[in-house]
Amino acid sequence: MIAVVLVATGIGLLASTAQARVTYRDALQDLFESAADTVVQVRDARLLAVQARCRRLVSSPRVFAAMQSGDPEVLAQVADDELREFFQRAQENAVGGRASAGYLFLDARGHVIEPGSGTPAIDRAVAAAWARVREQAAEDMAPRVMYVAVQEQPLEVLLTPVPDPDDGSLMGALAVLFDFATPEPMPVSGGGEIRSGLLV
Repeated sequence: MIAVVLVATGIGLLASTAQARVTYRDALQDLFESAADTVVQVRDARLLAVQARCRRLVSSPRVFAAMQSGDPEVLAQVADDELREFFQRAQENAVGGRASAGYLFLDARGHVIEPGSGTPAIDRAVAAAWARVREQAAEDMAPRVMYVAVQEQPLEVLLTPVPDPDDGSLMGALAVLFDFATPEPMPVSGGGEIRSGLLV
């Protein structure tokens, strides 16, 4: 009789432990999905203003003329004028002293228009990212957010296609670069924390 009670108690404990694990796993899954959604929402809200500026910038006749002539000085001047305020705000709001990394232009073939970002590794990484989406971007002319790793440091890249105002064909792209700040760890009730990362 005692053996039957012990077996029944053991089965009950195993069942309740298994149920507790499932409940805990489901709660962690919900917490993870909520955190991931929050990261995307914060990113989209932050990029909304710069997306509007980038769209305005790439539709500028000065940008069209400079890309047609291949004049990097005019491109830099127009971009500096349009994006200066945004970059100043990014510097003020930088996490841990890190600020937005800047911008660069790419031509129709996907080559970086010199002087680029000033860092060859960043230029190569952005050009490679653009090469992966250039064909699709030529069809829909929609901006894209991508992530690249440069010396193990992730960068967030907003790629905005530059359309030819005459026929709508792809002339190149404007890439605005941001240092990617990993979200702070989230404490979990009962101890421990969820740490976030970015797989590039």
